[in-house]
Amino acid sequence: MKKIIPIFPLGVVLLPGMQLPLHIFEERYRLMVSHCLKQDEPFGIVYYDGSSFKSTGCSGKITNVLKEYEDGRKDIIIQGSDRFTLEEVDDSGEYLTAEVKYFSDCSTSASSRELERMKTEAVEAVIKLASLNNRELDRKYLMSLNPVDFSFLISASDMMNLEDKQENLETSSTANRLQSIITTAKRVIMRSEAHHQLLKILGDNSDIRHIFN
Repeated sequence: MKKIIPIFPLGVVLLPGMQLPLHIFEERYRLMVSHCLKQDEPFGIVYYDGSSFKSTGCSGKITNVLKEYEDGRKDIIIQGSDRFTLEEVDDSGEYLTAEVKYFSDCSTSASSRELERMKTEAVEAVIKLASLNNRELDRKYLMSLNPVDFSFLISASDMMNLEDKQENLETSSTANRLQSIITTAKRVIMRSEAHHQLLKILGDNSDIRHIFN
């Protein structure tokens, strides 16, 4: 399905289901947000890396206006909804708009059983990683999520860097997204375990950050 929506390039990756707070201060984006609020319409966020923006993004619906300032600025919360690819960008108006084509995950060769197996492996990995950082996750809640929703929830976490988040946004394979989470979690676990082991050897007061940079 194709549609024309406002576009907001940002240095973040929005994923479906993700809550994102935004401080709207530029005039063109104030106008964009006002339009979206009046029309009850979403706008699209595409990742801007400082030189160009990606061709795949995610629409966001304004779920809350936290504060309105006298000068027109706003603090808002948006929730990620549907993924899209940019078809044609129009910069002739007060703010960017684009014709976008929405897409979802496609059916894959991975069976439902295989996706559940991968989700379970990913759940165990992220729970272990959280415990290494003295955090506790709700295993029952994570296991109750379907593989697609779970994959987007974890992809939006701080465990994933911006490039990984963008790749997981772009892929139309749930299995690929779950594998990305498993691979990343295991890599970070190994790094964290090595860090803790070195602290035991060298002492808690040793600054060993340079070893991991």
